[in-house]
Amino acid sequence: MFVSVHLADEVRSPLDARDAVLKQGLELVQDTSSKVYDSLSGFPVVNRWKSWEKFKKSSCIDSRDEPEMIRLLVTVEDTGVGIPEDAQGNIFTPFMQADSSTSRKYGGTGIGLSISKCLVDLMGGEIGFVSECGIGSTFSFIVSFRKGESTSLDTKWQPYDPAVLEVRGGRALVIDERSVRAEVTKYHLQRLGITADVAPSLKSACAYLSSGYCTRYIRFY
Repeated sequence: MFVSVHLADEVRSPLDARDAVLKQGLELVQDTSSKVYDSLSGFPVVNRWKSWEKFKKSSCIDSRDEPEMIRLLVTVEDTGVGIPEDAQGNIFTPFMQADSSTSRKYGGTGIGLSISKCLVDLMGGEIGFVSECGIGSTFSFIVSFRKGESTSLDTKWQPYDPAVLEVRGGRALVIDERSVRAEVTKYHLQRLGITADVAPSLKSACAYLSSGYCTRYIRFY
C-alpha cells in the first residue's frame, strides 16, 4: 500500500501534471506489455488518474482566490484483490462490503470508507476511487488546508536536526531499475540537501563512478 500527497493545482490532468514523479507514473500505467512493472511495488497498478478525473468542485477552484489556503490531493494505492464492478456503486454505503465473505476473510465491517467520505465532505472536498479485480484499488481525495505559520516550531527545529546537517551538501547515487521509485528517492534526498543522480543498474553505476565525475558517493539500493 502506498500513500502519496501532491499539490492539487499541479495535477489537473495527466498531460498538464507539473509533478515529474506523478506524471511519469501516470504515463507508465498505460504500458502493460512488460512483466516487470515500473511501479513503486513492482506489481501492476490501476490508473490513479481515473480516481479523481470526475472531481467537479476542485476543477473550478482557482487557488489564487484563497492565497492563505493550500489544496492537497492525497492518493492511497494498494495491490489487493480489487473491487468487483457490480459492487463499486455501494462502496461508500455504511456496513456494505464488496463481498459478503470479506469480513470473514480480511476483517473489517465496511464502515471505514463511509466515514472517510463523511470527513472529506465535511471539509468541503471530494473523494473518488478506481479499482480492478486482481490488480488493486486507488482512492483519492482533495481537500483544502490553511497554510501553516512560517514561525511554527517545526520550521525552527528543522535546520538544527543533526541528522539533516550531517548529510546536507553530500552526493548520492541511487541505483534502482524502476525509474519511478528512483525518482521518488532522488526527490526526498534533494529535500535533505543532497545532490542525487540515478543509475538503472550496478553496471551503469560502476561506469558512472569510473568516469571521474565524482569520487565520493552515498549509495542507495
